[in-house]
Amino acid sequence: MKNIFFIVIFTLSISLSPPVHATDSTTVQISDGELAQLLAPIALYPDTLLTHILIASTYPIEVIEAYRWVSSNEQLSTEQMLNRSSNKDWDPSVKALMPFPTILKRLHDDLTWTNQIGDAFLANEAQVLSSIQLLRQQADNAGNLTKMDNMEVNYDNGNIVIQPLQREIVYVPYYDSRTIYGNWYWNIYPPVYWAHPRHYISHRPYYWHTGVHISFNYFFSAFHWHSRHLVVVNHHNSRHYVKRHRIVSSHGAKRWNHQPHHRKGVAYSNNQVKKRFHSNRVSTAQSKKYRSSHQQLSAQSSNKKRYLTNKNRQNSKHQRTTKHLAQLKHDKYNKKFTAAHSSNKVKGTTSNKYSNKKQYANNSKQKSKYKNSAQHSANDKKRHYADKQSYKKQPSTKVKTRTKAQTKSNKQYVSNHKSTKSHQQKERKSHNKPSHSKHSKREKH
Repeated sequence: MKNIFFIVIFTLSISLSPPVHATDSTTVQISDGELAQLLAPIALYPDTLLTHILIASTYPIEVIEAYRWVSSNEQLSTEQMLNRSSNKDWDPSVKALMPFPTILKRLHDDLTWTNQIGDAFLANEAQVLSSIQLLRQQADNAGNLTKMDNMEVNYDNGNIVIQPLQREIVYVPYYDSRTIYGNWYWNIYPPVYWAHPRHYISHRPYYWHTGVHISFNYFFSAFHWHSRHLVVVNHHNSRHYVKRHRIVSSHGAKRWNHQPHHRKGVAYSNNQVKKRFHSNRVSTAQSKKYRSSHQQLSAQSSNKKRYLTNKNRQNSKHQRTTKHLAQLKHDKYNKKFTAAHSSNKVKGTTSNKYSNKKQYANNSKQKSKYKNSAQHSANDKKRHYADKQSYKKQPSTKVKTRTKAQTKSNKQYVSNHKSTKSHQQKERKSHNKPSHSKHSKREKH
């Protein structure tokens, strides 16, 4: 019947809770396999000690401070430690773990595990308690709960309750988490394994250290298994050991509430828990998301830089090759030009004289043409000047009434001007005509 009952519970838990369930963009609920993996080394601890571990894991900085203080005051007894640490502003559960230095050492040395346990407990308290009961049921089905010598194992409405046999003495068990639960159902998440501590007495499958004597103030918290939450009572000035059922059913019992000021600035796991406790720190899920996006951006930028460097290298290589080809072409052209020039020099030595004579003849023709044109232009200038002077001497036409003497003088002037003009034209013609008289005389002779 027990096996059938456990199988039904296990199948329901797997079907109801998927391995990873995201309720928000930054809120991720932990799976049952991951919870079982984390809780495996402490799930079989006595209930009161387990409540102190779960509460203290939500205050990791105070755990570190308490462990350092205990390790520096090892010579003190348990009562002296509790008396001297009364002025410390630590949570009562952290102070309750001071008589257990091995547990404080575990919490101190493996801070990642401590943070994960505390974050899971703050995110979903009921899920953590259900996972503890599931692991205890596994150990009971494997037949290992009945072998706990120093513990009292009870069943309360299907829930397994583990308590010390003697109220004032608490024994801390050690067991191999890989074998104590029988067949492990979450192969993807193997259980957390702690090495075997020294000076522990072996009572297979458990190892026991000497019992720790505790005071009255140790019992102030308990699991309310039916409601799946943790309950605490006022433990100050108590003078007797309080039993579990009295803590759960007492009128002064209150549900445990997390105190953010004891966390001392440690970031919460997700934004939902952060908002619930009014924290200003960035959550770990958000910081992981930011880091991953930053890594992606840096990877993209590095790839872009590599691409640009390769492209620049290719461009520079192309430029070098084009320059080299242009230089080769230029050198080839220079070689051809020098060869042609040298051949022209050899050919041109014979025809230099003839070319020089030809150039001299052309130059002399150009000079004679220039002289003739200069003479003609000078003669034209002279004629133009004489025409101007004669035009200036003519009378103005504005005067209408003239005397007889003036008209006679004007007529004489015009006749004189015409005669001078005809004389000038004859001179020009005679100047321009070639003189053939000499040649004719010579021919006659």
